[in-house]
Amino acid sequence: MLISDLAEVQAKSAGGPDMVVFDIPAQSLITALHQYGDITGREVLYNASLAKGRHTQAVKGVFAPETALEMLLDGTGLSARFMEDASFVLVPEQSTDQAQSAAEPVAAQRWYYARIQTSVGRALCASSEIGVEKHRLTALFWLSDSGAVARYERLSVSDDTDRDQRIDSVLRRAEVGLPPPPGFEQPVLVMIRPHEISATVCGGSRWPAVRESP
Repeated sequence: MLISDLAEVQAKSAGGPDMVVFDIPAQSLITALHQYGDITGREVLYNASLAKGRHTQAVKGVFAPETALEMLLDGTGLSARFMEDASFVLVPEQSTDQAQSAAEPVAAQRWYYARIQTSVGRALCASSEIGVEKHRLTALFWLSDSGAVARYERLSVSDDTDRDQRIDSVLRRAEVGLPPPPGFEQPVLVMIRPHEISATVCGGSRWPAVRESP
């Protein structure tokens, strides 16, 4: 499976996860996730409507990133599911019975989130003039039945208007390549953090291949 749960991610961390200093005040979920991403460098994808009206508690202290995220999401009714590159998707919390009955469609949707992430990353990497290693992106995507971007709305603004316009042009033409799975809610909010080494981002390891089925 491309997606791994929190326990699996923690188990793979040799010698335990790195500890990070967090100072995130209680605030709206979307703002808190921005700050969490800036601190950890992790990316997040989720149905944008999930963030509406949700607020987080403060997270202050030294914690493993996964622990801090659990604390951040506590009481929001959401939980995180990690992808193999340590980015994550947000999903509604479910009871054990609900989780078992919804396991297959949820897996398909989480796999599709990963495919969106890969498609966005590769579209940016294919345009070398953008400077993806320094790029920070927050955007909403609506996908058509064919998997093409039907509508795109960038939420982040940089100090380079020309580059922002080039990014918009590239991402409006992005292709996921497959239709969304049944029940997939839109729009999708994608947050991508800047990376310092473009070879890591675009050299193959940053955007891994996604299997053709979950």
